[in-house]
Amino acid sequence: MLSGLLNFLCLFLGVFQPAECGLKRQYRLTCTNPHCSGYHLPLKGKSCLQCHRSLRTAEITDVEQKITFPTPYRTGYEAPVLKIELNPGVTTAIREEVARLRKNLNDRYGDNIPDTLKHLWTSAPDWLALHSMGHQLIFAVPLLVLSSRSDVNFVVEREDKRSVGYFFDTCDGGNGATEAIFQNLPRLADKARVLVEACDCEYGCPRCLTQHGCPQRNEGLNRDLGLFLLKAIGESASSIE
Repeated sequence: MLSGLLNFLCLFLGVFQPAECGLKRQYRLTCTNPHCSGYHLPLKGKSCLQCHRSLRTAEITDVEQKITFPTPYRTGYEAPVLKIELNPGVTTAIREEVARLRKNLNDRYGDNIPDTLKHLWTSAPDWLALHSMGHQLIFAVPLLVLSSRSDVNFVVEREDKRSVGYFFDTCDGGNGATEAIFQNLPRLADKARVLVEACDCEYGCPRCLTQHGCPQRNEGLNRDLGLFLLKAIGESASSIE
């Protein structure tokens, strides 16, 4: 169902061009969807014209003056990285599950879909499922190994028109958390499934889904889609045994 590859890669946190900036901060209506072209731009009306998400008041920072210095500053570290890919069969199953969830939500809410659920229409299904599953697996890491949730993080990228997830240790040289996920994925998925199913929230909460320090700001998460993948991992492991 899932294929993983553990590599020891160099994670570059960023390449910075030192600069002196004059900033202007103001609170305006804007789109809070980071995947939208209107994200954090001053907008008017009740909803975003691009992604149709309801506008919210947020702090918008404009650069009024920028002076760039010639020498760039680069920072980074090396740590193990676990790449998670979905095969075509799983990707198709996720699309079908998203279609089912959309229908249920339309039947329940009609045209008044809550903002927290609109990503089911604005984000790629495989991206949503991977991102959600990654968060849920991280919650279960301390239950299986001597490690903290803050020892590992997860990010999803689009590569060749498909979504790919990456677990990575959060300290230079690694701390063993990512390797533990690689070696114990079926067991970890089972513990994560139990955690999610035991949570009494409806669509996801800080106890079972959202996490502090998410590189993608906890945007594009769905409790049920993550649970769908966790169950798929368990079923796949059981069939092999």
